[in-house]
Amino acid sequence: MKRYRGFVPDIWWEEDDAAFHGRVSNVSDMIHFSAGSMTELQNAFEDSVDDYLEFCAEKGIEPKKPYSGRLALRLDPEVHAMADEAAKRTGRSLNQWIMDTVSEAASAENDRRRIRIRNR
Repeated sequence: MKRYRGFVPDIWWEEDDAAFHGRVSNVSDMIHFSAGSMTELQNAFEDSVDDYLEFCAEKGIEPKKPYSGRLALRLDPEVHAMADEAAKRTGRSLNQWIMDTVSEAASAENDRRRIRIRNR
């Protein structure tokens, strides 16, 4: 699926209702959508984003913006040094090593959580 207005969809299939479901993954507010086909799902995703932005405008609240990809991170100097050593050993920059490591940990946690939630 394609991004829409900076928002990124996270999608899955639910056997129980024979439908695709999704949520916007790069904002903290819950924006959910579902449909019976991938084409319909893209349309439902875009409609949900538009509805969310319209709702925020009507209520006079600032919509949550998609995450920028920038994160200020404070580390203990010893942890900073250990991370830098690990990055060098793997031939990556410290930034790339941190990004890869956080991505792997977040994916594993999200996969674990999705399985637990969906198999009620």
